[in-house]
Amino acid sequence: MAAIGKIRQKSGLLIIIVGVALAAFVMGDLFQNMGQGKMKYDPTVVALINDEKISSNFFSRRVEQGVENQLRYEKKTDLTSDERYNVQLQIWEQVRNETVLRQQCELIGLAQDNGVDQYPNISIEEFAGLLNGSNPHPSIAQSFTGQDGKFDPTGVSRYLSQIEAAKQSTKAEEVEEALNLEKAWQAFEESIKMDQLSNKYYNLISKSYFVPKTIAKFKNQDRNDSRSVRFAIARYGSIADSVVEPTDADYQAYYDEHKTEFKAKDETRQLSYILWNVTPSNEDIMELENSVAEMQKEFSTIEKRDLPSYVNRNSDQPYDSSWRAKGTLSPYIDSIAFTSEIGTVYNSWRENNMYHIARLVDVQSRPDSMKASHILISYAGALRAAEDVTRTKIAASALADSLLEVAKKNKDSFAAMAMSYSNDPSAKENSGDLDWFADGQMVPQFNEACLANNVGDIVKVETDFGYHILYITGKLEPKQKVQIAQIDIPITFSQDTYEKYFNEASSFVSVARDAAAFDTVAANLGLNIMSNNELNKMTNGIPGIENSREIVQWVFNDNLEVGQVSDVFDFNDKLVVALYNHQTPKGFSPLDDKLKERIKTLVMRDLKYKRLLEQFNDVKDLNAVAKLSNVPVDSTEFFTFSTYSLKDWGPEPNVQGRMFSAELNKFVGPVKGDQGIYFFVVTSENKTEDKNDSYKFIGQQEVSSFKQRLTKDYVMSNAALRAIVDIAEIEDSRQYFY
Repeated sequence: MAAIGKIRQKSGLLIIIVGVALAAFVMGDLFQNMGQGKMKYDPTVVALINDEKISSNFFSRRVEQGVENQLRYEKKTDLTSDERYNVQLQIWEQVRNETVLRQQCELIGLAQDNGVDQYPNISIEEFAGLLNGSNPHPSIAQSFTGQDGKFDPTGVSRYLSQIEAAKQSTKAEEVEEALNLEKAWQAFEESIKMDQLSNKYYNLISKSYFVPKTIAKFKNQDRNDSRSVRFAIARYGSIADSVVEPTDADYQAYYDEHKTEFKAKDETRQLSYILWNVTPSNEDIMELENSVAEMQKEFSTIEKRDLPSYVNRNSDQPYDSSWRAKGTLSPYIDSIAFTSEIGTVYNSWRENNMYHIARLVDVQSRPDSMKASHILISYAGALRAAEDVTRTKIAASALADSLLEVAKKNKDSFAAMAMSYSNDPSAKENSGDLDWFADGQMVPQFNEACLANNVGDIVKVETDFGYHILYITGKLEPKQKVQIAQIDIPITFSQDTYEKYFNEASSFVSVARDAAAFDTVAANLGLNIMSNNELNKMTNGIPGIENSREIVQWVFNDNLEVGQVSDVFDFNDKLVVALYNHQTPKGFSPLDDKLKERIKTLVMRDLKYKRLLEQFNDVKDLNAVAKLSNVPVDSTEFFTFSTYSLKDWGPEPNVQGRMFSAELNKFVGPVKGDQGIYFFVVTSENKTEDKNDSYKFIGQQEVSSFKQRLTKDYVMSNAALRAIVDIAEIEDSRQYFY
């Protein structure tokens, strides 16, 4: 089973981005919403990409695999709902990108259409070459090596045979592991095929790009030809906003000219909402204080051996057995903890929205930090043992004993032995040296062995990871430390308090059933109306309100109309009532009040431009402009066409372009800019010498830059991928599943 272990450790292709959501989570609100809207949604299809159905079963398998990978990678037993949802978004991006790339490859003949959607396909011969040919895929070559460290072409077939054999085992756990490995291998195969397609597509585009000599010449001129210019500006800011009031015709004219700028890729919706933060009442706090007082009495009677289980039953945080130095405890007990008798229970205190009860468990003199090197001898079944570790626990102990004897006789050999024998992967780089570590940082057996022995001692220690040959190389001076058992009790509200807030929110809903009433009732009650703009259908929720995806699902209900008010949303200690107040449809945004407000400044700028044209109609030189605008003549020297901005005035692409097309020593203006209207005279220019060698370098730079924008990794965002995704026709129905 060594091969799959190596693949798991080294292949980024096997970990298919980290996914999210188990099947129950995926199907959560599906049937509740199905068929309510304007379109009929198919529960077997999560999306359409260029008319290709993305099966909900396929997508759910990907997210199930993703959640397993995430849990394994982060060594967790579960993910939060936000983590699940965010990774689901990543899985969607990957599936979408893979699909459009595969479709494009099939269209141009780089891939075969095998009639099975969602799976990449290359020829059998090509795929066989990637697995065991003379030029294997890099992940295969890295994962299947022989004793000489070189690629073993027979490794894949042997590994697959081992999986098949394990599937026939009479032991259920071995069969389950084999099936999991088989599933992982299938995902690995698909990722290899997709990576191969990505490579071919990348190479096809990158090798087709060429910069002709003429283009290189123009690029060279843009970078090196320079001009010096004197200019004057009449600022839009010189006209007060109050004297230009846009009419509907003005808005329409601007909208018609700039309509393409208001094309939305996805529909967005906006809502307002009122938030009730449910907080404990005085009665709740008094009741909790009484409960804490009773627990404080009981805490002093608990046997020392039972403290961990008692704390775990009654505390919001698990029992912490670490040793604490002075200055690291809560200020409420930090001083007295170091002068008390063991067993003392301190008066409860309120801190960080919790009540705390603490008991002094033990006092010892211990160093803050220690330094050690180790050689780890692992065995099959030990914690985090690599797949290629096959020795038994007895054999591991015997090997550790042998190494211990050698190390004691010759301490100078310890580093070399660690590099040769240690199963800690970091030993290859640090020769087993763990450097300084804090007291309590290592697993208990390892930590206690460092404390119990002297600097220079070499001892054998057993932990869940295996056997360690431990060489203690340093300790700081010991200081007094304490071990504290602490119970943390959150200050929470009672059911009666919750019902009081909920009834208030429900009463609000009963009278505020439309937009006008929502605003009026909120004002009369002194409630603060909050807003959240530009939600799309896959937004995870409202910032500051955990697990509030439900609000987004509500506002995107197909039957909902602008102006409708929600029922009360319950998010543990927060209650929300929302108002759906605006929609920006997919495609060209309509010229409504929201858009008018958004473009008002730009429309006013156009009106000011017309006024300035009238005022400066007859000016003939820069001094006249400066006098009339009360802005002195400015100048810029040796600026190029590639210069990002105009000195002191920021980017002015229209003006800068005109400056490079104007005749020398000729008065030009007015030219419309972003800050005002410009008048200028080009006073001099510096031309680049015509040398072919310089163009050659420019061309090479352009090709290199182009290739950098075409990263071959199909998972990442790159220029080629963005282009084919942007033109893809995608109907995304995930909001009915998540």
